Amino acid sequence: MALASLSLGVVNNAADRYDGLPTVTTDKDVYLAGQTLSINVTCYVPSEFSSTGQCYFTVEDALGNTIYDLRNHVGVFWVLTSLVPPKTFSFNWDQKDDAGQQVKSGNYEIWGYEAGFQFWGPPLVGNSTSVLIVQTYNVSLVPGWNMVSLPLVGFGYRASTLGLLTGDIVTGWNGSAYNQIYVIGRSPARNDFAILENTGYWIFVNVAETLPLNGVVPTGPQSRSITVPPGGGWVLIGLNSLKTWHASDIPAMFSPPGSVNVVARYDPVTGMYKTYIGTVRTDFLLFPGQAFFVWCNQNCTMTYNP
Repeated sequence: MALASLSLGVVNNAADRYDGLPTVTTDKDVYLAGQTLSINVTCYVPSEFSSTGQCYFTVEDALGNTIYDLRNHVGVFWVLTSLVPPKTFSFNWDQKDDAGQQVKSGNYEIWGYEAGFQFWGPPLVGNSTSVLIVQTYNVSLVPGWNMVSLPLVGFGYRASTLGLLTGDIVTGWNGSAYNQIYVIGRSPARNDFAILENTGYWIFVNVAETLPLNGVVPTGPQSRSITVPPGGGWVLIGLNSLKTWHASDIPAMFSPPGSVNVVARYDPVTGMYKTYIGTVRTDFLLFPGQAFFVWCNQNCTMTYNP
């Protein structure tokens, strides 16, 4: 029966016709880019009539813009059902917007709605649930020591959850010493530590590995406050960015000006450092996921746009 031909003789979306607001849930909170979301919308309308026209969902981006509305993609018909309210309907969303384009990584809000007894009436909005869509960047590791950082953020990595193999080692540097050491599969849980943004780490692997790092690219300026011992110190830095940078870009990120004038990158293949000391001849590239040392001659702040 087509929706337009049905007349129930009730006021559109009258509040007293509902036992409760619609609710929406998803099968998990974090999804890889391109992964299908399973979405359940529960309706509380006390009628024997239920359909996708009564329960539907929309998706908003982080700015509150509606980028997907189920009603733009599903033909709406009323369906007789003997289910007793509440009634739950299951939908899939393939992470495409209303124009059919893959959405970007980031946070999204999914809202549940009841369209009411007549589809053209104003909908009744219920609750929403938040999901995070992440992308993956692969960092290649060679046998031995590698300097690594997180090019993406928001995934909450710890040394134990990077996806390394048993016997691999993750170490942190505090400006004067290796203050954190975790051996995968062997260190006790108390030795585990968070992998921080804008920070570099040493990782030792026994065989060549690919490290798939999940997260999102930050949308605003990134910063890190740095404290060094009197007289200065080496700081292990990482950039939350998928850009390829030059070593010559780095000193201008630090304030007060002049805080940094030396940048050093470790080559895990040769076991040698390459050092930028302010001349074109010594410049080199810094790739996403690659950490590097800077010499800070005073306490300072690093700020950059990813």
